[in-house]
Amino acid sequence: MHLLYLAIRQANSTEGPKILAALESLKSRYKGVITSYNKPFSKEDHDAITQNLLIMDEVASGRVDPMPTTREKVSYCV
Repeated sequence: MHLLYLAIRQANSTEGPKILAALESLKSRYKGVITSYNKPFSKEDHDAITQNLLIMDEVASGRVDPMPTTREKVSYCV
């Protein structure tokens, strides 16, 4: 929703084509819960999901730990 808000603000419009153009060329950076977005969309990519967002965790004994195959990809591991 925040990315949509930023696009509407950038487009200065609620017209669909203008919002789409703004989404594909967002100038504002947005720090979200999972990641920070800097130009998350393009004309070719409307997913805003990158490989570094896909991690597997294991929940055991009240802890959430990254699986060994993703441990080296994430920065929040201790």
